[in-house]
Amino acid sequence: HRQIHFFYDDEDGEASYASFISTFSGSNYKISRKKDIVAIQSTRGKKVVIYANHPKSELEGQAKLVRLMDSFYRDIQVFVHRGHSYYAMNTIDQIPPRTKIVFLGSCGSYHNVHEVLGRSENVHIISSKQIGTMHVNNPLLYNIAETIRQDKDLVWSDLWAKTGKQLARNKDATAKFRDYVAPDKNLGAIFLQAFTKLVTED
Repeated sequence: HRQIHFFYDDEDGEASYASFISTFSGSNYKISRKKDIVAIQSTRGKKVVIYANHPKSELEGQAKLVRLMDSFYRDIQVFVHRGHSYYAMNTIDQIPPRTKIVFLGSCGSYHNVHEVLGRSENVHIISSKQIGTMHVNNPLLYNIAETIRQDKDLVWSDLWAKTGKQLARNKDATAKFRDYVAPDKNLGAIFLQAFTKLVTED
């Protein structure tokens, strides 16, 4: 299982990146820091590998991630945008067509659903209608990785309930989490996918 995460070179990107790395610092994962990018790999269970660029190496790091994807024939299961909304299209333009899950961690990312479906029409999309925050993004991403590492099925309702319980003590994160849209609740994406399938079949 492979994931690609795009970070961007600003204060928010640095803070999000540091929090992200800290989230995966437990014994279930090994963190390998390399020039411009980092690789996070599971140490037990199903093999999960997460590749991300260092925020300070935005251009060089993301270019390396694209070359890495090409070496895997763009066989990436999860693609993640970790930056402000004005960077979103740069990330979306790199989404491989066979990607299973796209996680848009920026503010108002719900409005990018159509663009994402233009790159991978059967993808599951996680987005926010309002404010995207690392205090929600990182727990969600960790829970996704852990579910896969444990070789369990991703059931969005279960994942949302688990993350909600974890965030319960953080009132601000809980409030922002309410604006996150799970793939099975993303009516815009579901409609567009159904419409595309209908037109294709006709």
